[in-house]
Order: sequence, then C-alpha cells, then structure tokens
Amino acid sequence: MIYNKTKFSSEKDALIDFFSNDQLLFHHIPKTGGTSLANFIGSNFAYSKRRIVLSRDELLEFDSSEYVDVMWKKIRDKNDWHKRQLIYGHFRYDQFKTIDNILGNKNNKFIIFRNPIDTFVSIYRFSRFNLKVIDIDFEKYLETQSSQENICFYSYHLYPELIQNVDDGVSYLLNAYDLIFLQNDLTDFFDRCEKIFNKNMKKFKSNVTQYGQTDYDSFEYYYNIMNQIGFLEKFNFELEIYQKLYEYHKANFM
Repeated sequence: MIYNKTKFSSEKDALIDFFSNDQLLFHHIPKTGGTSLANFIGSNFAYSKRRIVLSRDELLEFDSSEYVDVMWKKIRDKNDWHKRQLIYGHFRYDQFKTIDNILGNKNNKFIIFRNPIDTFVSIYRFSRFNLKVIDIDFEKYLETQSSQENICFYSYHLYPELIQNVDDGVSYLLNAYDLIFLQNDLTDFFDRCEKIFNKNMKKFKSNVTQYGQTDYDSFEYYYNIMNQIGFLEKFNFELEIYQKLYEYHKANFM
C-alpha cells in the first residue's frame, strides 16, 4: 500500500484516518480486486456503497454544461445520502475528476493498480467466460478493435491527456490519490487491517486470492501468444509506469 506521506504520518495513521473520513471516492479499475475491497469497506466501516453507473447518453453529454447537474443528481439520488459514503465506479479520468469536484474535493481518494497485461487478459477472460459477450479465441480477439482499445485501458481511465512520459505518469498518480493499493499486495493489506481494527478478513482475502492472485500459471498461455506476435510491446508505456510504481512502493513502504 502506498499512502500520501504529506497527509499521513504512518501506515497505521493512514488507515485509521482514511477510514474515519465520511466520504471515500474509489476509482475502480476493472479486474483489480476492487469489488472485494469495496465489499470489505462497506461491510466493516459502516459506509453505504453507491456505484455510479453512467448511461451511454450521459457519456455523450459529458462535456456539456448540463453534465455536472446530471452527475450531481445521480449522486444525490442514491439513498442514505446523509450516511457515510463510499462512491465508486469504472470512471474515465475526466469523469473521476468531475465527481471529485462535485463532492468538494473533501473525500479520501484511492485506487487499486494491477499489472496492465494481467488486467488485459482478465478483461478478455471475464468477457468470454463470465459475461459471454464474446465468443472467439484469444488469438482472434487480439485482432479486434476491442482488444486495441483495451491496450490503452489504463491511460484512458487514469491520466490527463498531457501525460506523455512514464515519470510524469507516476508523479501524477502519487499526487492524485491518498492511497494506492497494488493488486498483488491486497491480501497483505487485509492482514494489516485485521490487526489494526480487530476484524475478520478471511472472506475478503479468499475472494482476492480466488479471482486474482493464484491464476498466474494459467496466464502463461496468453502471455506466450502475445509474445509470439509482438503484442506485448504495445503495453510498454503502461507496464513501465506499473513497474516504477512497484519499485517506489518497495523502496518506501516495505
């Protein structure tokens, strides 16, 4: 876990202060273990969970002056507005910033970051075997427009358009969020919460392990296919940011 050292003096203080805030804003990137984390927070810290889902028409209207009113109404229309809030969704960068502004920038913001290649493979597997919205093998999928769009998945969701290099991307992430969780570190995070808050995390650790952290052997098949046709090179920018973020975490928080 990476925490904002200008805001929190220690990891323990970061967690206690973080979960004491009445308003949390979770930038939920798909296939990172985010559902387990959201369920953990909602179940253990009395937050009423509200997932902001945007319709296609609302996305088309995003740049209009009316969009802020639409977004505000969506947030206010969720029940139990007066209770502690965990607001989360699969936002694009611009949507996330708009929601943050609507909420008055008084929330604690967090995100889970995962190896972008693993995320890409997980999106394919989930779309084919769980949602069943695609019915083609992986090699054919790599030729589709959908696969090309998912290569830039992280850039599309996380960064301003001005971000052009790896160092700027890492710097932006470290300043934009109060907590950054690395997906392969989630079980360790649950262990620490278990000790600090005296709560049983077994169910949440099991979910993260089941859906995210024990399937790397099976990922080798997909990696080999991408490597054979030079597809892995398309992830260079995203992967370098992830690796630098991991190195920063290792150097400063382990």
